[in-house]
Amino acid sequence: MLSLFIGVVTTSMQEAKNQMKMELEVNERLEDICDEHDIADWQVSQWRAAFNKFDVDGSATIDADELGIAMAAVGVRMTSEEVRAMMAKADESGHGDVDFAEFVQMLAERQEEETEMNRGAEGAEP
Repeated sequence: MLSLFIGVVTTSMQEAKNQMKMELEVNERLEDICDEHDIADWQVSQWRAAFNKFDVDGSATIDADELGIAMAAVGVRMTSEEVRAMMAKADESGHGDVDFAEFVQMLAERQEEETEMNRGAEGAEP
């Protein structure tokens, strides 16, 4: 019985260690993304709240269905096809889900695209 307990504790410790490593990697990538796209802390907080709300299983990732709902929650309306395309582009790991850094990268790129489209529309002649 003691060896079973030790095995469970060891496995739990390894899982916690792996989770911490993953969180550190995500945070490092997030910092780089925020610097690259000049994203404000308040915006990251808003996006984190939306991301966490839709990470129902607490896995620190969201899938395509959750992504569509999360994007709508932060004011980005997208078709199912757009969500799937965005997911395919953002899913660097290829696991079929998006972590928070990938989510922020998607939102930053989407905002930049919308800004460029708005600038183009403002410069176009009627």
